[in-house]
Formats: sequence, C-alpha cells, structure tokens
Amino acid sequence: MYLPAGSDWYNYWTNERVKGGQTITVQAPIDTLPLLCGGSIIPLGVPVESTHEVQAIAKVRVYPGAMQLTVLG
Repeated sequence: MYLPAGSDWYNYWTNERVKGGQTITVQAPIDTLPLLCGGSIIPLGVPVESTHEVQAIAKVRVYPGAMQLTVLG
C-alpha cells in the first residue's frame, strides 16, 4: 500500500502512526479491511436495526494530517 507524502497515516485498528511517502506491506485477512487514515474526521454511529431508525453519533475519531476542504454550492 502506498502512503502519500505530506502526512502521517494512522492504522484505524491499532492507532499505529506510519510516515507518508513510502510503500508498506499490510496484512489483509478476509474479516479486517486494511484502513489507514490521515487528515480525516470519522464519525462512528450507534448500531441500528433498520434504515428507518435515526442513527446517533456515538463518537468521533480525528486523525491529524493534511486535510483537504472542498466547499460545494
């Protein structure tokens, strides 16, 4: 997996920090998607039983880095 330079990257599952600008090898077992975050804000919701239910935000994970802001409209 190539991690672009200019930001640190964080393993979502372990919170391990990895420097950008390099290619790394990651394990990819069938039940765990490799996910590295950098410059990201990820809201995590509470479990719901149906799409008819409103999903509340349980917590928010913030990963520092070079964040790009896009304004629409």
